[in-house]
Amino acid sequence: MALTILDIAKLSGVSTGTVSNVLNNSVKVSSKTKSKVIRVINEVGYIPNVHARRLQKGKTGCIGILFSPFVNNTILDSFYLKVFCEMNIAVKEKGNALTYAYISDEMLKEKIFPEFIRARSVDRLIILNCIYDREYLFELKRMGFPIVLIDDLIENSGFTCIYPDNKKGAKELTEYLINLGHEYIGFIDGPNEYAYNRDRFEGYREILNESGIKLNTNFVENVKQFSMAEGYHATKRLLNKEKRLTAIFCVCDDLAIGAMRAAQEMEYRVPQDLSIVGFDDLEVSQFLNPPLTTVRIPRETIGRLAIEMITNNTEQSYIQKREKNKIIVTVKLVIRNSCTIPKKQNS
Repeated sequence: MALTILDIAKLSGVSTGTVSNVLNNSVKVSSKTKSKVIRVINEVGYIPNVHARRLQKGKTGCIGILFSPFVNNTILDSFYLKVFCEMNIAVKEKGNALTYAYISDEMLKEKIFPEFIRARSVDRLIILNCIYDREYLFELKRMGFPIVLIDDLIENSGFTCIYPDNKKGAKELTEYLINLGHEYIGFIDGPNEYAYNRDRFEGYREILNESGIKLNTNFVENVKQFSMAEGYHATKRLLNKEKRLTAIFCVCDDLAIGAMRAAQEMEYRVPQDLSIVGFDDLEVSQFLNPPLTTVRIPRETIGRLAIEMITNNTEQSYIQKREKNKIIVTVKLVIRNSCTIPKKQNS
């Protein structure tokens, strides 16, 4: 098992806060204490000697990217790939560099930090998607790293959060379906610990309520992961128990792609028998048969904005709303051919 800051603190006879201050090269720590902690760090291999020497040299010019456990296959995840690519372009323009690591569930549980964090070979951190273990995040903050969160929202935390307007997008999408005449709208939901998932469901629920349509919990199907396979199986469960549905709102495009496949296998025509919508506007969504109606999240914009925020150079043109340490990014309803009026009215 990898050593943690707590182990270093015990071996050094100091507090974890002192170890964090040493890792941050803080002036709050005396030279004697700092030397003792660094000696322990080197002796147990917590930081290789070459990295320990960096503690005396100040900034590295490198930005660390952390991928949460929910970013499937690290940077190959279909949504975050464009975010990451745009960050890479933007950071090169500023003369910085990027490095990245995948945070596993085991790392969260054991409070294991990536090598570049333990080595202090990065100055700042950008975290993609939600790391649900908040104590892990706050430990990174205590180490002194400036941190930008993408697709996560922690109110009054001191973190800089870049967050799409998920609730607004979900409301527009649900309203669009209702205006077509749909009343029986299913919802394929994801894990509740993620803020964007909660906001999308809340947008769906609010518009149903405003339209005088009672939320039917039997119309909601939950999944554990945002994948095509999960969308496929959830849709089959939903359609097997609810024959009244005329539309399904999938909380992301990957789920919607699986939903289309399941519906077609069950001999539902999309959109004649069943309208299906997604959220994110992945590149593949426009090439489906039929092309998917969805909500576009400006991924390239988010990637560039993250670099501008972490380097303290922020453009304002694509920000819908900015509050202290929180930036809400505009989303857009994209209407394609996966929806039509309900079959009962299509005569």
